[in-house]
Order: sequence, then structure tokens, then C-alpha cells
Amino acid sequence: MLLVMLHLLRQFITASGQNLIEAASLGKPILIGPHTFNFAEATKNGIAAGAVIQVNNIEELSKKIEYLFKNKTQREQIGQAGKASAKPL
Repeated sequence: MLLVMLHLLRQFITASGQNLIEAASLGKPILIGPHTFNFAEATKNGIAAGAVIQVNNIEELSKKIEYLFKNKTQREQIGQAGKASAKPL
């Protein structure tokens, strides 16, 4: 979990997008920051599939993380959507 968080925080600091396809294939919820230009299409597809939650700032990130920790069903649904969306790749 810590590695995922550090990956996320990098987006807020360096304005550099990260590949989310591998994370999706693991069936884990994906929270992604505002800078997605490196993986714009994958981000758009992930959001449309319900596999990705995009946040715009650290406050939103904190709220979404807290929400997901408290809502196991939602975490699992997002994770399964990610797993399903990564299969065609």
C-alpha cells in the first residue's frame, strides 16, 4: 500500500503520470492524481470502466483513501472493474 501511495504522491509533486494498467490487473482500487498525460487514454478508459478514481489534490486523495478503507464493498467493486478492464490488454 505504501508503494502505491508514494507512486500517487509523485504525480502531485512532479506532474508525471504513471502506468495504471499493472495496478488494474491486480484487482486493486486505483486512485490517480491530476497529471495523466503519459497515460491519458488508459486513465480515460479506467475512469469509464469504474476502475479508476481521479483526484485533483491531496485533500481529495485523503478523503477518497479514508472512504475506501471504510467501504470494503466499494474497494472490491473498483478492484474487480480494474481487473476486468485490464484483461483485454
